[in-house]
Amino acid sequence: MNNRYEINRPGKVSVIVNPASGSPYPILRELNAALTDFEWTIEVTRAPGDGTRMGRAAVESGSEMVIAYGGDGTLLEVINGMAGSRVPLLVLGGGTGNLIASEIGLPADPAETLALLKKPTLIAETVDLGMINQSTCFILRCGCGLEVSALEKTSYEEKSEWGKLAYIKGMLKALSEQEPIDFKIWIDDAVEPISEKAMAITVANAGRLGVGDLRIAPDVSMSDGYLDICLFQETGLAAAVEFFSLIADSDSTPADLTGSSLVRRQQARKVRIETPNPVNFQADGDIVGSTPLEIELIPEAVWMVKGLPT
Repeated sequence: MNNRYEINRPGKVSVIVNPASGSPYPILRELNAALTDFEWTIEVTRAPGDGTRMGRAAVESGSEMVIAYGGDGTLLEVINGMAGSRVPLLVLGGGTGNLIASEIGLPADPAETLALLKKPTLIAETVDLGMINQSTCFILRCGCGLEVSALEKTSYEEKSEWGKLAYIKGMLKALSEQEPIDFKIWIDDAVEPISEKAMAITVANAGRLGVGDLRIAPDVSMSDGYLDICLFQETGLAAAVEFFSLIADSDSTPADLTGSSLVRRQQARKVRIETPNPVNFQADGDIVGSTPLEIELIPEAVWMVKGLPT
């Protein structure tokens, strides 16, 4: 799949900033320094949904590039507003996890990312999205079970104070306490479902899990044209110990769940998930509904700036 394109340095740029981002940073100073030679405007988000509206307006106004600063939630909103256009998005991670920027391969420091604009050409990559029940998009992953339990066991105060560590704590607690769920799963165009009893199901568009540098597998990509259906089949003390060991290993070198007893994985472009009783599911860190859910891949939905030509 050829999903990388060389693009020219933009003239007209729209900037979208979430001032409440969890990562204190002098972003306005950096933007002023980097965009001196550009025609640019800036919008500031104030409420949920603003990023989507502003992203859509930026495309409609004829902007040649959109720059968005904020956490993954803000970036996802902007991506939703831009989906289907050919306007490239440059993401500046300003949150706790910054998984979207990491998946694209951009620097952690927004100033380093903005320095790309000094070059005459850049590389943009088309990125897939997942669509839930024909209404809710996600770029990283959605799922039921463990991740929902981890979110529910992590308070807002813990997230604010401890960031990723708070989520790890919630995940380890969920691993030791999660009850199994009876799933019926239809993969792609299957007529008959697969019946599975598992602790969680995750439908991933991206590889990173948001804890250390732990990934599902090294070949999972937001641009590979597939969703990765992952069944987590074990919990309890042994599973918690294995998961913690993988997180610890990922601090020094990238680690993944390949070969782990924790997960079974299958690729697909479409999946339907049902449970005997409604079970909450999350999408990119927010609980957004309950089963049943249908998820399908939207290939090459958004153009995102990845770096410089090699």
